[in-house]
Amino acid sequence: MKGWMQFALGTLVACGAGFTYAWIRGGQLPEVHEVSVKARFKAPGPKLWALISDLEGQPRWKKSLVSVKRIEGSEEVYVEDYGGTKLTLKTEERVEGQRLVRVLVNQNIPYQGSWTYVVEPLGQEECLLTLTEKAQIKNPVFRFLAQGFFGYEESLKAALTELSAVAGPVEFQKNP
Repeated sequence: MKGWMQFALGTLVACGAGFTYAWIRGGQLPEVHEVSVKARFKAPGPKLWALISDLEGQPRWKKSLVSVKRIEGSEEVYVEDYGGTKLTLKTEERVEGQRLVRVLVNQNIPYQGSWTYVVEPLGQEECLLTLTEKAQIKNPVFRFLAQGFFGYEESLKAALTELSAVAGPVEFQKNP
């Protein structure tokens, strides 16, 4: 019995130390960040635009997204359901075929942000998509996890890799 209690106590101490480290380290990170990823798609600009601007069609390429439902009476506000986690977003800006800005409008979560998609045609069969995330992560532990384990840029690249499954091959460009 004594060995089990030492193990349990040691586990609690280790978890507490890990949480404390994440809280302190996350508190040293900036609360607001901006990151962009540029990706060259072997797909015409209009095809890519159709995919990213089609709200109800997003679950076809966003693997973790279960459904998207527009809020009744609003063309530009919608709810993304990730199988229990629901995020309310708003299309803040839309320049047909070129630029799309979506903003998270949930107020009860520790994360706020916007995602800007800019599509630039590169001839008839290719285009460049720049995806920019501007976000605020209020909780220091979430900041630590987001930067240290998931990576801001990596999460954007993962989203564009999912998009490439229906859009066509993608090649990531180096940011200047």
